[in-house]
Amino acid sequence: MSTGAQKIVETLIESGVDHVFGIPGGATGAIFNAFHGRDEVKIVLARHEQSAAVMADVHGRLTGRPAVLMGQGPFIGTSAGFGIMEAYTSHSPMLAITDTSDNELIADILDSKQIDINMEELPTLSRSTIEQDYN
Repeated sequence: MSTGAQKIVETLIESGVDHVFGIPGGATGAIFNAFHGRDEVKIVLARHEQSAAVMADVHGRLTGRPAVLMGQGPFIGTSAGFGIMEAYTSHSPMLAITDTSDNELIADILDSKQIDINMEELPTLSRSTIEQDYN
């Protein structure tokens, strides 16, 4: 049985995401760890959230495919804001994945194999969101 983080990674790969930009932190660390051993996606670790957001924006502009911006909640919401706004106003495909910052429940869900939510719906919900927004 897959963990929540593994399901997220599988959904991103099935949706055609080939680059993730960001800084592991909080509950997103489990998602970064779930990419270990997967060659379908290139992980680019940035030194700052703003740089990660700009890289994801530029990737989307150049390729036309969504890149993922991923990191800890308050830092993606503030420091990465410039890149997110630039992607939004330029219609660049970008998917931002963040957490609620060290929330134990979220970390437990991403690491757990015993999850109360229907994980079978996650790929469908995520894929339809990516397809609706970027295709």
